[in-house]
Amino acid sequence: MAGCQTTVIPNEIKAIGAYAFNSQKKLNTIRIPDNVTCIEEMAFNNCGLQSITIPARVDSIGQDAFRYCRQLTAVTSLITQPFAINENVFYTDYVDGKYQFTNATLYVPTGTKALYEATEGWNKFQNIVEIEPVVEPKLAGDVNEDEKVNGTDLVALTNIILGKTAEKPSADVNGDGKVNGTDYVALANIILGKAAASRRMAGSAEAAAPATLSVENFDISAGETKEMLISLTNPDDEITLVQFDLRLPEELSIKETSGEYAIDIAGRTTWRKHSLDANATDGITRFLLASSSNATLSGTSGAVISITLQASENFAGGDITLEKILMVTPEEKEIVQNDYTYSLTPQPTPEPVLASAKLSIEDFTVKAGGEADMVISLTNPEDEITLVQFDLWLPEGLSIKESGGEYAIDIAGRTTWRKHSLDANATDGITRFLLASSSNATLSGTSGAVIAITLAASDLYQSGDVKLENILLVTPEEKEILPLDVVFSVSTGIEMVNAVTKNNTVYTLSGQRLAAPKKGINIVGGKKMVVR
Repeated sequence: MAGCQTTVIPNEIKAIGAYAFNSQKKLNTIRIPDNVTCIEEMAFNNCGLQSITIPARVDSIGQDAFRYCRQLTAVTSLITQPFAINENVFYTDYVDGKYQFTNATLYVPTGTKALYEATEGWNKFQNIVEIEPVVEPKLAGDVNEDEKVNGTDLVALTNIILGKTAEKPSADVNGDGKVNGTDYVALANIILGKAAASRRMAGSAEAAAPATLSVENFDISAGETKEMLISLTNPDDEITLVQFDLRLPEELSIKETSGEYAIDIAGRTTWRKHSLDANATDGITRFLLASSSNATLSGTSGAVISITLQASENFAGGDITLEKILMVTPEEKEIVQNDYTYSLTPQPTPEPVLASAKLSIEDFTVKAGGEADMVISLTNPEDEITLVQFDLWLPEGLSIKESGGEYAIDIAGRTTWRKHSLDANATDGITRFLLASSSNATLSGTSGAVIAITLAASDLYQSGDVKLENILLVTPEEKEILPLDVVFSVSTGIEMVNAVTKNNTVYTLSGQRLAAPKKGINIVGGKKMVVR
């Protein structure tokens, strides 16, 4: 018919606003989406509509919504529990002393005619006819309801499964009354042309199957970061998809870097074959390991997902729970497992082991303006030692000699550079030393020098204490030994005086005779003295 107009309302629309199509007289056909719940006043007033279907979810129709639609001859309402509407919603005539909807027949679901006849507004229709509602067939796999099935639907379904977007009926691809990983597999099969998803009744999923998900044995203590492996055993079925919710105890969390979870695919597949996603909501984190090509996980046992966990300093143990566990075969068979719990008992923080092993500083002196070697000695009659760590604190005026930006430090007689490495780094007023072996080689013998450090004293250096703090000794068996701090008082060999008598001859350090002593270091009576 010339001049006819058809308008398509997007499926995501939930309300038809007031005056939305008011007076569009050429509008003959329109489909109100199933998601619409509200049709506001004057929405279709004075339009050229000939028929209209009101979706089942509509629970509000405003005054004059279809007023003066004189060509409207068929109104189909899919509402099963009619609610009162204004007597001017549809076009009316005043007949026999009352207003009636004279120009249209109302078609209602079977068994609801009496309800409509008893409900204000609807009872103005002269003709009410019961019919079996015609449900338009849905395109299987059209999750985003754009009347196409492709990769966009797989993305939309992934977001729904992970809880990133709200669930909707179209996401139930296989028709079992649930939305989960089986719908992902079914949709992938449709997109790839492998199958058209079969419609299944809810509750038809396989249960108590031998395939099981578990946590491989591990422990984690307060302040630690550890890898947790999720393992799958599936002797009887090939698996393409794994889905579960992870619930962690207090003070234990998944490590994050730049907003990304520290999670990875483990040994039974690759990133080329599968994708791994996780999303946190309502105190749990949902994991989805899936393949858009429905590739299967290799083998029948072993780790499939790696998760890096962080324990806070207050972590005191608890249960790790895998909930809503679902595994799916490429043939869309569901394997459902009961919740799985892994109990963590944190290892106690090791107490300091005050063993006989200890560090010491061999006796030495250093003069102002001079240099001296300080030797760090280790005594360890009961334990073999592979690693030595400590913080060196030096008094004012005393420092580690540097040459070409490198510290003058060396490995001493109980090992070699081939077996051990020696590093030092200054921070916050102390210098941390680390003598270690990548092969865990032990220091030879049970006593003697392990590190030599060349110290340089300024011209004004007087005296003070050298300290070894935060000492840690480690055995090849990872046993920690924490000796007490070491304090060594360094002698300078320089006398301290407040004044020099006139009878004493005074020279500078370079041998120049002075008429009077200067503040600092002088040669007085053949001895170095600091004059204040």
